Amino acid sequence: MALNHICNGNILDFKNIGDDIKSGQPVIIGSFLGVALTDINKDETGSVSMQGVYNIKKASEVFNIGDKLYWSATNELTKTVCDIYAGYAFKYASGSDSFVALKLAG
Repeated sequence: MALNHICNGNILDFKNIGDDIKSGQPVIIGSFLGVALTDINKDETGSVSMQGVYNIKKASEVFNIGDKLYWSATNELTKTVCDIYAGYAFKYASGSDSFVALKLAG
């Protein structure tokens, strides 16, 4: 293994300076989206996954496998291009579904 290898990069230690974060909640990391692996209270550090597939709240749109998804200002996934690239739809989701399986881009 390369001597300069640090880690696989799947999980970040995240210092929460905002509102309390619940396990499973999406977390904005720069211009990407991660998912909290544990509850992270304000001013504490916790683990955020930047890889994997998670069921995340979505807009009332149809998502096909492979659609690029973004985190909107209304705190849900959308196909509308915006600042936070989240990843892609891992499974089909109908317009009436509340959640979609998101493959994180991080």
